Amino acid sequence: QPTPNSKKKNIKRILSDGIKFLINQHEIKWMVLSFLAANIGFQLIIPMLTFILKQRMHVSIDKISLLFTISSIASIIGNFIYLRYGKKIKLGLQFIAIGLLITLGFILMLDLKSFWLFLIGYAIVSFGSVWAQANFFTIIQSRTPNKYKGMVTSTSTSLTRITGPFIAILSAIIIKVSYELLFSLAILCMLLSIGITLLSKLY
Repeated sequence: QPTPNSKKKNIKRILSDGIKFLINQHEIKWMVLSFLAANIGFQLIIPMLTFILKQRMHVSIDKISLLFTISSIASIIGNFIYLRYGKKIKLGLQFIAIGLLITLGFILMLDLKSFWLFLIGYAIVSFGSVWAQANFFTIIQSRTPNKYKGMVTSTSTSLTRITGPFIAILSAIIIKVSYELLFSLAILCMLLSIGITLLSKLY
């Protein structure tokens, strides 16, 4: 809460101070870069998901609905398990384990001949992404002073998604070359995200 004697700061000053704070925070800075890499992988796949199912795998509408239903349930389960056990597991171990789990999900999705493997892979990705995001916001909120909380959270979220529109266009170009290449690049993005976590000692 502002004190009676505190000076009013304009939005530009608050934004400037908040970004400086973000850059100087080791955990938040490297987490944002790690999540940026991971999000590029997601942004390659998600816009093309229905197209891949319909055009490449020739899946029925019922099965497409089933895939999104199962992935939503997996997300809910991921959130529930995180709330139940998240605090009992070392945070660094969670980062590495969830990163590897999402990578495994993308690897399963690479098999475009089997709808059921594709479904299991996407469910694993959905499960892991909810868990990862929960950790992401928990750490940002715990490391940020109250005066910067909302601004740092929104800036961090924006930075991790800033590539979205460009990657969505790029994914449409890549998919014309190879469906498998799209998933291979998503896997590489996840491995890069895990690598950043290791190199920055976030673990």
